[in-house]
Amino acid sequence: MRQSCGRGLLNRPILYAGLVLLFLGGLGVGWLVFWNADERATDGLTREGGLAEGNQANRVQGSEGGPDEPPDRGAAATGTTEETPQGSATGAPAEVSSDQEQAAEPPAGGGSPRRPAPSGFLQTGFGPAAAQSNLAGATRIGEVSVDGDTLTAEYSGGEAVGFDMLFLSVKRTASAADASSEAETLIHSFPVKQLSYTWGGRKIRQAMNDEGRPTQFPPLVCFVWTEGRFAIRVVVAPLAPDRVVDARQSALKFIDALPY
Repeated sequence: MRQSCGRGLLNRPILYAGLVLLFLGGLGVGWLVFWNADERATDGLTREGGLAEGNQANRVQGSEGGPDEPPDRGAAATGTTEETPQGSATGAPAEVSSDQEQAAEPPAGGGSPRRPAPSGFLQTGFGPAAAQSNLAGATRIGEVSVDGDTLTAEYSGGEAVGFDMLFLSVKRTASAADASSEAETLIHSFPVKQLSYTWGGRKIRQAMNDEGRPTQFPPLVCFVWTEGRFAIRVVVAPLAPDRVVDARQSALKFIDALPY
């Protein structure tokens, strides 16, 4: 019995030492786990901070017009960009005085007599001959288009000519009455400033499109007349809001040069 108790007393210090070692080992393992987790968290915050700083730098660079500037969301949704033309702080063309009212008065004079041409020119000349490549300083763009009973041609102008663009169309109908009806249709899209006068022997009907901002965008000027069973229309685009009179006079010179 005494020997058993003695061995038990001797084993107790060993047991206590083992427990202490286990406790210290547990503390060490816990400290290592906590340290690694803290290091990972710190490293993650560092990386996130670096990304945040990088994104902020990109935004600042973009706000200064740098190459990393993100597209405007509104522009991306509508497919447009906010570019401001020169001479305008709002993106709209600069306003100038318009001479639309002066162009809506009958022109002085009656135009030149018609050029000598065979009687009923369009009866046999309905085609390229009806829209020559150069007329009154205007140059035809491309070829004459003939689609069934409709002939069309487009002319470029410029400062020397006095207008930007000019469009000619000739419609062949079955009778003179049908030509008058077609002329009414041709001028229907030009409801503003309508008037009538005689020019070069032609009974011209003149009108303009309904341009709500004539001090920014010049209106188109339309001329319509008939020749037998043919209805003819000329539409001219002015160079600027204050050049409508010039465009109208240049278009009348163009009409003078036509043999019909």
